[in-house]
Amino acid sequence: MQNESYPVFYEIRDNFNEKQDSSDLLFLSRTCVNGLIRFNKNGAFNNSLHHTRKGIEPSRLKSILAVWAKRLRGIDFRDGDYWETSQDIQEGDFAYLDPPYFNTRGRYYGTIDYERFLEYLDWLNKRGVKYALSFDGKRGLKCPKSCSGGI
Repeated sequence: MQNESYPVFYEIRDNFNEKQDSSDLLFLSRTCVNGLIRFNKNGAFNNSLHHTRKGIEPSRLKSILAVWAKRLRGIDFRDGDYWETSQDIQEGDFAYLDPPYFNTRGRYYGTIDYERFLEYLDWLNKRGVKYALSFDGKRGLKCPKSCSGGI
């Protein structure tokens, strides 16, 4: 079925890139490779269909969405420059940060001033803000044998 229906995925992806419909983005996030939401430098969603992923049963997805809708009431989502979007952040707040990775070899669009970003993390720590950081880099001065680069 996955191999037969791939044109539908790309039709929905094209529609999302044209109209930015959130329902299309939900579909894409549930059917693209590894569920990764990825955009190119022109702002277009560019991940491809996950050919072996069957997806989720609609009734199961409906119950999951209902739970998350309840949990997210009153939550403020922001996107943009991390300094600008968090000027009013305070102790007890939570920030999820997904910056461009240190070692992508050009796979993802975006650059980051690492010194500025590390200053920002220090600023969050001093304010007592909790955060989660998705990051592909290295920690400290040591790099395990499996490390293939970094800063």
